[in-house]
Amino acid sequence: MVNIVVGIIILLVWLIILGITSTKFLVGMSLQVVVVAFIFGNMFNTVFKSIIYLCVIHPLDVGDRCEIDGIHMVVEVLNILTTVFLRFDNQKVVYPNSLLWTKSIGNYYRSPEMAPMIVFKDMESLNSARIAVWPTHRMNHQDMGERWARKSQLVEEIAKICRVLDIKYRLYPLDINVKTMTSPTSLPVSDRLPPHWSGPASGSK
Repeated sequence: MVNIVVGIIILLVWLIILGITSTKFLVGMSLQVVVVAFIFGNMFNTVFKSIIYLCVIHPLDVGDRCEIDGIHMVVEVLNILTTVFLRFDNQKVVYPNSLLWTKSIGNYYRSPEMAPMIVFKDMESLNSARIAVWPTHRMNHQDMGERWARKSQLVEEIAKICRVLDIKYRLYPLDINVKTMTSPTSLPVSDRLPPHWSGPASGSK
């Protein structure tokens, strides 16, 4: 575009130097250019921003997983004026490049390895705690299927470690008031106890 503008200016200067055209003709042509710029100025501005966005800023490529306005999408097609994204439910979303110019875009494909974070969120009834864990991935989040598979393996490993360390959640004993009870001879009576009880059975002496 810059080469075209410079070429037109050089052509006009040579026409004036060689005397092929006159100043009145140039004034008339400039007025026509002003009218065209007034009519198509917005379109030229949009095209110029789109070209600068794609060629200079270039924040994404086809296949990149991006986050725009809190929505995860994959770039499917890059056009001069628009960019087509594919959402997680396979819905195609078309953004004008002039609008993407003004938005903040998170690109997972160009991101480094995601950093770990552990946050102690809350404690409930003094017997349980909520802890949020964001582990370190040896990858970025471009492949979401691989990310969730790794998360599943992590949760399984945490559950395994908790079982080995005998970390379990046990409910407090509840007070039960029995108002009426049938004859013990009409119901089967078992002397078995739960495995974590150490007291003697009711039928033992």
